[in-house]
Amino acid sequence: MKNTKPSSLFIIVTLFVYQLLFWQEKLGLNILLFSTLLIFGMSIHRQDKNLSKAAWLSIVITWLTALIVVFHNSGLSKVVHLLSVFTMAGFVHRTDLRHTVYGFLSGILSAITMPVKLVYQLRSLKHIYEKFKPVWLYARFAIIPLAFLCVFYAIYAVANPKFADISARFASYTGEFIVRPFQYFSLEWIIFIALGFILIATVIWTPISEWFKELQAQKSEVLLRQRNRDKPLPKFTGMMDLKNEYRIAIMVIASLNALLLIVNMTDIRYIWLDFSEQSPVALSQFVHEGTYLLIISIALAMAVLLYFFRNNLNFYQENRWLRLGAYLWVIQNAMLALSVGMRNIKYIDANGLAYKRIGVMIFLILTLYGLFTMFIKVRDIKSSYYLLKTNAWALYIVMTIACFINWDVAITRYNLNADTRHIDMRFLIEDVSDKNLFVLYEHKDLILAETHYNFQKIESKRRRFAAKQKHLGWASWNYADFRNSKLK
Repeated sequence: MKNTKPSSLFIIVTLFVYQLLFWQEKLGLNILLFSTLLIFGMSIHRQDKNLSKAAWLSIVITWLTALIVVFHNSGLSKVVHLLSVFTMAGFVHRTDLRHTVYGFLSGILSAITMPVKLVYQLRSLKHIYEKFKPVWLYARFAIIPLAFLCVFYAIYAVANPKFADISARFASYTGEFIVRPFQYFSLEWIIFIALGFILIATVIWTPISEWFKELQAQKSEVLLRQRNRDKPLPKFTGMMDLKNEYRIAIMVIASLNALLLIVNMTDIRYIWLDFSEQSPVALSQFVHEGTYLLIISIALAMAVLLYFFRNNLNFYQENRWLRLGAYLWVIQNAMLALSVGMRNIKYIDANGLAYKRIGVMIFLILTLYGLFTMFIKVRDIKSSYYLLKTNAWALYIVMTIACFINWDVAITRYNLNADTRHIDMRFLIEDVSDKNLFVLYEHKDLILAETHYNFQKIESKRRRFAAKQKHLGWASWNYADFRNSKLK
């Protein structure tokens, strides 16, 4: 408990700074200042100064995403930053953790169990209670006199109206004096402070539970051969031996490869080489329903390989053809993912950019990486833990990179500049955030040429933005709002 007093004092000071920076403000410059303060406090209150590479990377990402919030102020950057704060807390306090999911969940678990940690911290202040113990003992003797005082006060107040009137006025004044300070402490403010305390304490205090550290110690990235022949096989396989399981795996992988080959040849013919013009409704159905189903099929394909290469089939001496089939299955699914990407690109060419269309492209990038790691798993006999760990890190890094782009501005610029069939002005004005205001004004002539009503809606959007800015202070400053505030 050597660090209890300084860390508790730092939390109190930081909570005061949190109140000044965030109460009735939006995220902006305050998040960069606050995150820097948290990282500084975490570094000076840690007893073990040797951080892992995962911890250092999470610290860098946390600070970078805070900086991106100041620059872009996008919803994506805010979400990724918050998730990164908990991941950072998990990695810094549990330096043995290497798994992104475990680091994040460790930070979340620390936040959930923070009330228990607070009780432990308060126990260290027991000496303060001991100093005031005589006061509590003497206070007990005042209970009986106070009871008699209340009884006789009630009698006198009923018997003497003048005394009752003076008492009522005194009680009213005293009650107002007591209640007045609490008028500033609304339920919203109390919840705001409580959440701030949990966040700060999660980063500063070492968590109680080591569950994820113990869980990671039980995992391995490399599969080991299981030699326990008494272990029962799954019910649906009966008493199947390894050779029969291999035969079933060969038939499944071969038949699925043949089916997927036909699908891929169809996509190459009708999407890659000859994509005919289609109506907007048909194109939308072709992209949306087809894309979602194909994404599900890729996920199921990876599940099939995970099942067959989960245990001893990896060590079967005659599994050469199964491995080759698995490699072909991975390559074909990668081809299918690229075809899904081509569908999405065709749809973007026809209808412009949108959030879901960008999300599909990001998902496909992660899917291709996931298929690559599946190839590595089969080739090097890796475990499912290896897949989850590597793909979780890929998700963390890709989402961080995605934060560097202001998608609201990118979508608006592309849709207004691209030679598309139709510009969905309603989407750009109403669905895209006010970060794109300055871009809309740059294309004022184009918008006015289409319809004057759209520009009136843009003016309304600008007035709503200006009204919100009036109630914000310097702590909410960010470059995106600053750029829009220059509009006249």
